[in-house]
Amino acid sequence: MKIDTVKKVGDSYLVNEKMVVPNVSENAMCRKVKAWLEAGNTLIPEFTDTELMALKLAEVDAECTRRIELYWNQVGQLNAALGVYSDENAAACKHWITANLNARETLLERADIINIDVTENEYWPELP
Repeated sequence: MKIDTVKKVGDSYLVNEKMVVPNVSENAMCRKVKAWLEAGNTLIPEFTDTELMALKLAEVDAECTRRIELYWNQVGQLNAALGVYSDENAAACKHWITANLNARETLLERADIINIDVTENEYWPELP
């Protein structure tokens, strides 16, 4: 089989957009792929830059939601919005949500966002 393209797909390779080849040195086709790459051919990355950014955005959004709900879960947020809690508690809820949303925006503005672990505490407000 003539190899025209090889794309990284998880722990495997996608050859010619048709055949998945596991990255196992005992596999004869895997050895051909590695020889093709060693000959100077280009490995297509698993994700495009646009796809990587979309994945990172989803990761940031999920982390923001997780952190908001650590202190104010959805029921608490709804109760605060409906006036069930005191004005002080409602303000605390709003402040917590706003602080996390601001941290989210700051993360999304970073040029190095692709390369950082957005779950690290340093990027988010401390729990009250």
